Amino acid sequence: MRNLTKSIVIAGLTLAPFSVQAEGLYGYTSLGMTANDVTDDGAAEGTSNGLKGTGVVGYSFTNGMFFEGEGLVQFASAGPNTPQNNDSLSSGNVLGFRAGQTFGNASAELAFGIAQGVTDEGSTDRHYIALGGGYAFNEQFSATGLLGYLDGTGGTDRDGLDGMRQLTHVALGLEYLATDQLGVNFGAAYGEGIMDNGIPEDMDVTQVWLGADYAVNDAIDLYGKVSWLEINQAREDDVTQETRVEIGLQWTFGATESRPSRTRPDLPDYSDWLALSAGVTE
Repeated sequence: MRNLTKSIVIAGLTLAPFSVQAEGLYGYTSLGMTANDVTDDGAAEGTSNGLKGTGVVGYSFTNGMFFEGEGLVQFASAGPNTPQNNDSLSSGNVLGFRAGQTFGNASAELAFGIAQGVTDEGSTDRHYIALGGGYAFNEQFSATGLLGYLDGTGGTDRDGLDGMRQLTHVALGLEYLATDQLGVNFGAAYGEGIMDNGIPEDMDVTQVWLGADYAVNDAIDLYGKVSWLEINQAREDDVTQETRVEIGLQWTFGATESRPSRTRPDLPDYSDWLALSAGVTE
């Protein structure tokens, strides 16, 4: 998208007065570098390198209720091996909100927002809604889950009709804290929906990832992540795959102890899903 938004401003929600004492404001922001390799039906579609920024601002109350705003923006540029005029670029952004409740070691929440995927052909805009939750089994091991729905027809790439929509999806995450500083995480997501301009076709998306983070101090973390993504359009026998490597730095601020971040379910890579489905797979 030529006029892709250059930044996302993440604002806290305006809260009505509550008869409880607030535990405080918390959040984090991160910046990472990505390297993507894309294939379509086994043939190389190209590589790209990019930057990815995320951020969360939240407010938690003593009764366990919390509100959050979150955002993501990523830019990708074609690498030297990218064929001319391809659709394998995966840029985009996400802007969303969450509201939920903690129950001891568990949490439950509602998330909703907008997502956009961008290729060299234009943008694909969608909205999403999801129910999620997490549970910390002990000081070291925790799990999260999310059930969501992604839909819409907006965008500049053929009016946004090529990319996936009416997508029901689930995501699961596991994290193990090996030491006070080192954490290892694993996740998987799967969804089914439709895509394509003209006559919609059934499609499904699968993604798995493995990551690790290292706490330099109470505020700074280093992280790395490797993910594999496949979008399958069975009727057209069309399969797109992406392998992504990401490394970066995260800065945490505020009353972070008010809600353990590792029981917070991550959103799927919506912008990546949309860009690839509307670009290479279509």
